[in-house]
Amino acid sequence: MICNVCLTITLLLADEGDDGNWHEDHWIYHHNSFADLDKSAHDGCEMCKLFKLVLLEKHAHELACSIEEAVEAQRLIDVEENYRYEENGEMVRDPRSFAVKFDCFKLASDAPYHDSAQRLFFFRKGEDALDIHHAFVNLSAPSGVSSETTRVRGSEISSSANFNVARNWLDACAGGHGRCPRNINSALPRRILDLGDNPALKSIHLLVDSDFPAAYATLSHCWGTTQPLKLTNVTLHKFQSGINFDDLPRTFQHAITATLALGLRYLWIDSLCIIQDSKQDWEEQCAQMCRIYRDSFVTIAGPAAGGCHARFLHQRPMGAKATFDVKGRDGVDVKVTFTQGSNFDKSDFDDYEQGDPQAGSLELDTNGAVSEREQPLLQRAWVLQERLLSSRILYFGASRMYLECFTNVQVEGCRFPVDPRTTYTEAIKIPVMQLNNEQDRVRYWERIVKNYSSLGITNITDRLPALSGIAVNFHQVSKSQYVAGLWVDQLPQALAWYIRAFEEDRPSMEEYVAPSWSWASAGCPVIYHSRIDGPFTSSVKLLSIDVKPSGLDPFGTVQPDAYIEMSGKVWTARVSKYWWIFEVHSGKRKTETSWVAKFHPDAPKWGDTFDTEVDVLFLFLGSKTHSVEGRPSRPVDIALAIEPVDSSQDVYRRIGLADNELVEGGGAGLWKSCFDEAETQTVRLI
Repeated sequence: MICNVCLTITLLLADEGDDGNWHEDHWIYHHNSFADLDKSAHDGCEMCKLFKLVLLEKHAHELACSIEEAVEAQRLIDVEENYRYEENGEMVRDPRSFAVKFDCFKLASDAPYHDSAQRLFFFRKGEDALDIHHAFVNLSAPSGVSSETTRVRGSEISSSANFNVARNWLDACAGGHGRCPRNINSALPRRILDLGDNPALKSIHLLVDSDFPAAYATLSHCWGTTQPLKLTNVTLHKFQSGINFDDLPRTFQHAITATLALGLRYLWIDSLCIIQDSKQDWEEQCAQMCRIYRDSFVTIAGPAAGGCHARFLHQRPMGAKATFDVKGRDGVDVKVTFTQGSNFDKSDFDDYEQGDPQAGSLELDTNGAVSEREQPLLQRAWVLQERLLSSRILYFGASRMYLECFTNVQVEGCRFPVDPRTTYTEAIKIPVMQLNNEQDRVRYWERIVKNYSSLGITNITDRLPALSGIAVNFHQVSKSQYVAGLWVDQLPQALAWYIRAFEEDRPSMEEYVAPSWSWASAGCPVIYHSRIDGPFTSSVKLLSIDVKPSGLDPFGTVQPDAYIEMSGKVWTARVSKYWWIFEVHSGKRKTETSWVAKFHPDAPKWGDTFDTEVDVLFLFLGSKTHSVEGRPSRPVDIALAIEPVDSSQDVYRRIGLADNELVEGGGAGLWKSCFDEAETQTVRLI
């Protein structure tokens, strides 16, 4: 049952309009007071019940009070005097009535109407901070109702994972997505768990060196602090004879249950399929990560599971919802379900409408279910390559199940497109083979590095091995030489990474990870210039490179004698501290010269080594185009900061990066000219 006020909303929801499109950016008044809303909910209106529930929950949260106290607060708002100014300057009374804003968004630019979703924003008029928008998204069709009729895809969310829905998603992806590999039958990894042909028996054993193809699943998981059961040289033969299901930690049990429920027999779990006390086997299998995840039919993941003892097939909290009948203009009754959304910044939706596909990745929290970036699993560095390499990754989330593939992100209720053609900041899933030119590959790799370097890793020496699978994937397409996290055909541009000024957590690297010129040596988040586009012009000449792997994985750890030798313009500049900014000046003293560049030091607390000013040696790298919407483009000039290790042999290490991206006025063009009279020098960076 719905009240007459909400009936107006449902009529507009059912009406596509004369042009065949839904009403965009439309809003209407709702009840004039909380008393009216409360009475309508008490009388049985499903929509008013939903609005009232979320309103009071949010109000109670903001005021740190009980629901009963939030009710009293809303009643006080009913009687408060609120005024606004008309255009003619007259002040008139403006009741704090409720309003509903609603619109729709297509889930792909070329999607038909049934690939769109509706959303409502319920709010109370006024400038108070409590009057934020409460979002409700029509993302689910009740079971048994055609998705064509309800204009959405998917099914109503249940309290437990719906494996029928998951199988339908997987079949649709493997059979109908041109961008997604089928992977129905692939060569099995060297070792894999055979779960048997009878799901009820849970007969598990380790299969070694199989000679037949089959569809298999992989598990993406957090190890946690303990790993009670793992493959070692001692347990290898025992595992081949059989593994007791009850001896497995909870995460592995759930992974086996999910694999069997999806109709698959084989499952790869790293700790049970890689010999953990064999450095040789670990390195050999690390080199195979690209193939293992890329060829699996599906990767299973539980984002909230912070260790192997955590479960992810659990009862899920159900948000508030309202289901009611809507009569369309054709006279046919349609059942519509609105689910409670998260309290989010509405700009997220605006970003989507402006073509930001980050809003179509796991970043956008449309209904409190899709985005789980802060969950333990997605904070692990190793997981990034597992996610990007897998053809399909099925997440059993804290509140919903969702599938990410190379075509879209399918959530219980709707799907978001993955569109590589628009600029984005997060590393979304894109088949590397579909990046047709070098510039696209450069952009994508830089975003992968930015994303990857911000994730946690237990052993800092794994910083390169944990990315080797993605590196192998890139190499198979580009054929470029890979050196300690960089690509030779992207040099010297690939050296232009830096660390944000506010990045306080910069661990000292006690163990050798990579040469100083590699971002992997930083041990903390690094970024490239996101607003810089166009070709990179440079006069630097690459003379020689010597980077040797220190293990069996050619894309993994490197030996500590790695170096790059280049020739270029070298110049000494004065660097001074101004609050948290390090300014580069064009002469010997700050007071007598212009600010020409900003310096980004690599080392933690670098500025603590001097009082006010210090001389720094710079090697000019090159220039790119800086573009900001609404402003004319201009070149950005970039230089490496270096310090001598052995001056007699011209051996140096990198200590930071300097650029004039943020320099305004006359100093902006002076940075490059500082190198005009500088001598060309051969520099060996270690």
